[in-house]
Amino acid sequence: MWSCIVQAVNRDHINLDLEAFMNSMIEKSGELLSPRPSFAATELPIDAANICEGIALLVAKDMTAEAVEMANLATVLMPNDTDILWMGALVAQLVQDWKKAHDLLQQLKVIQGDEVELQTYQQLVRVLRCMEMEAEAIETIKVAMNRFPSDEALQSEYEFLIALNSKAAQPAS
Repeated sequence: MWSCIVQAVNRDHINLDLEAFMNSMIEKSGELLSPRPSFAATELPIDAANICEGIALLVAKDMTAEAVEMANLATVLMPNDTDILWMGALVAQLVQDWKKAHDLLQQLKVIQGDEVELQTYQQLVRVLRCMEMEAEAIETIKVAMNRFPSDEALQSEYEFLIALNSKAAQPAS
């Protein structure tokens, strides 16, 4: 897994102290990877699935800071990979970096184009609510409901946000 990231770094000539980063993660984890990976570029293809699996492993081992670093690196190396953007958005939500999650989900929407997935809309609405941007969340749900008219969860979320907004618009008694 690490060698494919190193290969990407070498290929793109990105100046990162990747070996120190990987050594730091290995030291903190102890059992994360065995045996110690080679840091020489290999013939392995760059594989977003392996990178996402590594990020998930870091999160599972409660190594959130390292997962954030790896997700950030991955989004730089593979800015148009939908799996990387999705994982980056999830990690950003985990650490409550709503702006980063929003930006990554918006980028994901652009890449998905006319085929934006239901989960992308759902996560974007969640992030917008966390950012206290209910009006934009409502507009996003409306777009999603046009694309997925039979999704009950979207309908329920829409009704909840409409009720929430109408209560917020009422004057205090």
